[in-house]
Amino acid sequence: MQVIFKSGLLLSSLLVVGQVMASPPRSAPEPLLQYGAPPALDEESKQRIDVLEKKLDNNVIYDLLEQIAQLKKEVSELRGFSEQQGHQMGLLTKRQRSLYQDVDRRILELEAGSSSSSGMTVNRHTVPDLGSSGLTVTNQGKGAMGSGIQQPGNLVDTANEQSAYTKAFNLLKEGNYSQSITAFRAFLTAYGTGKYADNAQYWLGEANYATRDYKTALVEFQKILTDYQDSPKRKDAELKIGFTYYELKDWDAAKRALNSVLSQYPDTTNARTAKQRLERLVREGR
Repeated sequence: MQVIFKSGLLLSSLLVVGQVMASPPRSAPEPLLQYGAPPALDEESKQRIDVLEKKLDNNVIYDLLEQIAQLKKEVSELRGFSEQQGHQMGLLTKRQRSLYQDVDRRILELEAGSSSSSGMTVNRHTVPDLGSSGLTVTNQGKGAMGSGIQQPGNLVDTANEQSAYTKAFNLLKEGNYSQSITAFRAFLTAYGTGKYADNAQYWLGEANYATRDYKTALVEFQKILTDYQDSPKRKDAELKIGFTYYELKDWDAAKRALNSVLSQYPDTTNARTAKQRLERLVREGR
């Protein structure tokens, strides 16, 4: 009986062992993910990432180049606009100067014409025979001296005087200010009492004003008031004295000179110009 029980138990054990051995083996457990470590990339992924990086770099560079090109274009346009404005201002200044000088040239021609025509009127009752006497009638205008009869040599001096004045004035018109200053000074030394002396004195002041030598210009303009008190250039000189004080930043003296022009020469171009400069002084808070 015991032998039969042992035999059955042994048989059962063998069956269990056989089933275990006959079952498929278990697979190995999957390894745990390690957080923080980058996953390994294959070659294709690396190539795709490189292409994307290159595209991004190219786009950034392209945008920067576009911005630089746009800035260059804007700078070029602004420079061109500035040059155009400067050119227009230069043309306006040149035209204004030409008009101003043309007016004075015409005045000079009128003065020369009137003086020559008035000075050559002959009174045959007092001078019966000019040819035999060798005398000529002098200019009766400004600068005439003595009895009104001058020797032929004095007529040559008058021609030289006009030629010297015209030469100096032409230098001023052409913008050769330094040369015109020298020429006007030489003229005044030679013909300081002649008929063009007051004009020469005034334009000497203008030439110094144009070169921004305002202190010298002021002295030359003031000589019109002291040395040529009856000159038609007096009102112009007084106006430029006000302008010169303005450039020297002597605001009080500028106001006095300009107000003097207003009171002495009302309803004239000089008065209107003086008023405009006084209004400018007010706007600037001077």
